[in-house]
Amino acid sequence: MINLDPWLMISVAVLFLFLLSSLNSLLFKPMVKHMDRRKQNLKENQMSANQSSGDAAGFEEEAAKVLAEAKKQAQSIIDEVITLQKKENSDLIDIEKRKVEEEMNSFLKSLEADKEEIKKAIVDNTDSFKSGIKAKLTV
Repeated sequence: MINLDPWLMISVAVLFLFLLSSLNSLLFKPMVKHMDRRKQNLKENQMSANQSSGDAAGFEEEAAKVLAEAKKQAQSIIDEVITLQKKENSDLIDIEKRKVEEEMNSFLKSLEADKEEIKKAIVDNTDSFKSGIKAKLTV
């Protein structure tokens, strides 16, 4: 039958306890410690990511404000330039109108002077016209 040797059972029990103690100190404790560090690192990384997300949202909001302000400034500059250009164009148009009016007045004066000269020439040469017409009619 089965023969049980107490020394063998005790030595197996001691060997088993020694193995458990060795595995616990050499394998299980370092693995648990590593898992705890990893868990702690994950928590820290999660907190850092959440903080970065909050910071990013703040930066996005700030960037949107800066962009809106820049758009307002750009529109005000554009409006100012358009207003100045319209005024400048209006001034140039007025100057050109005055020049055209002066040229027109000068032309009308010279036309009136030419008209008077032609009238005077016609009046002065009326006798020669009459004699020329008579000569042609009598022929």
